[in-house]
Amino acid sequence: METTENNIETLIAKSNRIEKKAKYRMYLYTILPFITGITLVVFFVVKISSAKNELEILKNKNRNLTAILDIKERKIGEFSSQIDSLNNIYYALEFNASEDFAWTNKDLVKHDSVSVKNSKLAHDEILKLIQNKRINVNVTIRYYTKKLDKGKIDLTLKKCGFRQIVIDNDNYKDPNYSNAIYFSEDINVETIKAVAYSLIRAGIEINVLKKYPKKIAKNKPNSIEISHDNKANVAKKYTIEDIKSAKSFN
Repeated sequence: METTENNIETLIAKSNRIEKKAKYRMYLYTILPFITGITLVVFFVVKISSAKNELEILKNKNRNLTAILDIKERKIGEFSSQIDSLNNIYYALEFNASEDFAWTNKDLVKHDSVSVKNSKLAHDEILKLIQNKRINVNVTIRYYTKKLDKGKIDLTLKKCGFRQIVIDNDNYKDPNYSNAIYFSEDINVETIKAVAYSLIRAGIEINVLKKYPKKIAKNKPNSIEISHDNKANVAKKYTIEDIKSAKSFN
């Protein structure tokens, strides 16, 4: 009888062990796919987030490159329009720089040997700028004309192709020649040189050649001003070589 009971207990114990193993396997088979699924989800979330960040970086780079390209294209367009504008003016006037823009001593207000020599040199430099199409004729020239200038400066400016010349006669009776040139910061150096050469070509010395003061600059955009500065150091005179060699003017 005891043997039978022992056998039954052994079978029950064995059955319990089998059942526990079955439950463990079932638990293991259930939890492993869940863990694997969670791991894959986390992996893909991290990958997607990383990909989004990389995509945003690439988008920002693309926007920056597009902005830079737009700026360069705009500058090219502005430069092309300057050239086209100059070409159109010369074409409309049937203007030939070397033939029609001829030097004559009648273009000077002074006729001493130094003024005549410098006038011829300035004339040659203007021709080079015209022929190389380096002058931006779209700038505004603000000219505070003086009686002693005798209309020689604005005549040369018109021959250079400038058409936006604003003549101010308020200081016409000022007993001085023009001696100062002021300009906006964004004016190209060749255009400034052309205006400077125009004064020297007329036999007029330049004592001041610099940017507008900050307080004035915002009210006079894209312009060059020709006037007289009573406080200028008259001992300082800009020579042809000073202007020719300059990379910029302060």
